[in-house]
Amino acid sequence: MPVGPAPVVDVGIPAHGRPRFVAEAVESVLAQTFGAWRLVVSEDGPGAGPVADAVAPYLGDPRVRYSSTGTPVGAAGNMTALITSGTAPYVALLHDDDRWEPDFLARRVAFLERYRQCAFVFGRSMFIDEHGNRVGSRPPALPPGIHPPERFVPAMLRRNIVPIATVLVRRSAYEAVGPTFDARFPHIYDYEMWLRIGARFPVGRLDVTDAEWRRHGAQSSYDGHERGAELLAFLEHAEQLVARELPELRIPERRRRYVRGRRLLSAGLDAVERGDNAVAARYARQAVRTWPPLAVNPRLALALASVACGRRGHRVLRTVRHNARRNGLRLPF
Repeated sequence: MPVGPAPVVDVGIPAHGRPRFVAEAVESVLAQTFGAWRLVVSEDGPGAGPVADAVAPYLGDPRVRYSSTGTPVGAAGNMTALITSGTAPYVALLHDDDRWEPDFLARRVAFLERYRQCAFVFGRSMFIDEHGNRVGSRPPALPPGIHPPERFVPAMLRRNIVPIATVLVRRSAYEAVGPTFDARFPHIYDYEMWLRIGARFPVGRLDVTDAEWRRHGAQSSYDGHERGAELLAFLEHAEQLVARELPELRIPERRRRYVRGRRLLSAGLDAVERGDNAVAARYARQAVRTWPPLAVNPRLALALASVACGRRGHRVLRTVRHNARRNGLRLPF
């Protein structure tokens, strides 16, 4: 089988036993106007099942390969394996249910070739439903252009502003900060990585929406797992990282207390969902002490009402938060 020139971009698609959308993800890579890429679809676990069958029709292209981790390593471990499996100067990761428009790679490679000080470049993503219909997007948190750490990091400490489906990363940047996604944050490992890189190097943002991020019932990001405690632990880690990498950066105390208070309240809502009212009350008290305006926050009222209604209230709260996540609402439920 003929082998093409060395790839400029290593593309990785992490998969985990769900074949429904993987063909669309692969085809969006095959449709790229920039052709110097290599694609690896890596399945977390033993493999050789429905995902392998879905990828098999594309293996006639020498740029496409299927692999599996053998034993389950989790999402962060699978993404790390994809990064370290290649040697191309640029790396892009595409979830197995997301898609790119044809000029996605060409646009980003051109940007990073022009602005060599940038560690990665990202754009905006459009939310699509399980049928591929576009259902909305989030407004950008930063203007297009090049953003040094002192501008990028404060925005990231409030929320993750970098959709993973939109990112092209310079391999040297991964190697500089460590190409391992942090498994301590099983649902927001990408958030941690972008902050780790962006605290060290400038990053770029494109004023373009050329990636599609699918929201559906089987999506691990919206499967009902708790987020508050994980976000709280991440905040502690992020503050230590920033203090180490950017000691001159002074995050306003008001901003720090605001973010911490909201994270505490989210952890409290998680506790309400699982029926742990004592823990929920402790988190709620800490949240209000940290950021007093939360005393009149509608989420606190929702939590109190859910506790008062017992198990039925817990179920209603779980449904409200789940639907908010699935619909892409900017509410930290």
